[in-house]
Amino acid sequence: MRATSAFLVILLTHLMTSPSLNAQETAVNWLDKQMPERFSGTTFGVPWAKGTVQPHQSFNLLSDNDGALPIQTWPLAFWPDGSVKWTAVALAPGEDLSANLRLAAGTQADRPKTIALSEDDHAITINTGSIEAVLNKQGNNIIQSILKNGVKTANNGHLVVLRQNTPETDAKTPVVTTAFKGQISGIEVEQDGPVRAVVKVEGTHIAGNNETLLPFVVRLYFYAGSDNIRLMHTIIYDGDEEKDFISGIGLRFEVPMHASELYDRHIRFTAEEGGLFGESVQGLTGLRRDPGQEIISAQLDGQKLPPLEAFPERVRKGLPYIPSFGDYTLLQSSPHAFQIRKRTQTGHTWLNPAQGERSNGVAMQDHLQAEWPSASKIFGNHTLPSWISATPSVTRPR
Repeated sequence: MRATSAFLVILLTHLMTSPSLNAQETAVNWLDKQMPERFSGTTFGVPWAKGTVQPHQSFNLLSDNDGALPIQTWPLAFWPDGSVKWTAVALAPGEDLSANLRLAAGTQADRPKTIALSEDDHAITINTGSIEAVLNKQGNNIIQSILKNGVKTANNGHLVVLRQNTPETDAKTPVVTTAFKGQISGIEVEQDGPVRAVVKVEGTHIAGNNETLLPFVVRLYFYAGSDNIRLMHTIIYDGDEEKDFISGIGLRFEVPMHASELYDRHIRFTAEEGGLFGESVQGLTGLRRDPGQEIISAQLDGQKLPPLEAFPERVRKGLPYIPSFGDYTLLQSSPHAFQIRKRTQTGHTWLNPAQGERSNGVAMQDHLQAEWPSASKIFGNHTLPSWISATPSVTRPR
């Protein structure tokens, strides 16, 4: 017997609405009554009484100083008389963002920030004004590249799945792990600006022997002026619950390295409350042979170091013996905690340099609702996978 189930990473909004102030105006409040410190765009819904709003009605979202924020609206549901029951509102980042907002009927103000979307036979390109993302229409790599200020920050983003033949790790049954990679079967632009663009990608995961597993649907959300991309990743379990045990589901990127010397490369993880873990891949501080305050200060500040010829001779000759850490993992082990580990290379010991409450960057949303650990990893071959990381799951029909 085969069991089919779906796992959803659900996109949540930051906002909620209060009862209408009048027929075509309503207050919009931040969840927990607190405006986020970093806002990269969101979408929320507003309900209306029967007969008060017609399908052609446009709206403005007003801040405390009555400034109009960049929004995009569309009807979600209708009353039997044809009037609008629910309106969707997409809100982009803006300088006039305030703690108190009002959605009011009226002619929409001009929007200085818009999304530019174009496509050809091979790819779809989305420019938010802050980043440019290129999405492939076929092949394994969903995200061909991401550029920030004209500099490539990530490329070849693709889905990955690991399957094991057993959930146990005892000696009775040898553990066989099979890697699958996402294969695109279709792509569709579901929404095209001016504030929000949504692209839907469908496909399945395929192994090296052409075996397929776990059909998927990925939706990518872009907001004008935002450098964030939100993904909703839906998978359908179509395997055999007696032998197909999923031990990893992830999204992997290749990250270009623009500095040639290891001591000029830095790893950074940012935390929810503004904290920062950062260090050089090859640290020059704390050495028995002091490189000098200029070099130490530059490396601690994340600045490019002086030419190698400027290093003291004893430090320069000892560089090959200073360890360089090529692999890092960021594991979100619970809804409120994360742990950072590092090692020099495969087969060497993992060290635990830091831990904390929550991280930013390539992140897994709604960890508490998901009920599984998640992790981001950085490897010396310049890859950045984001994993649902756990012991092999066991699926049983109910």
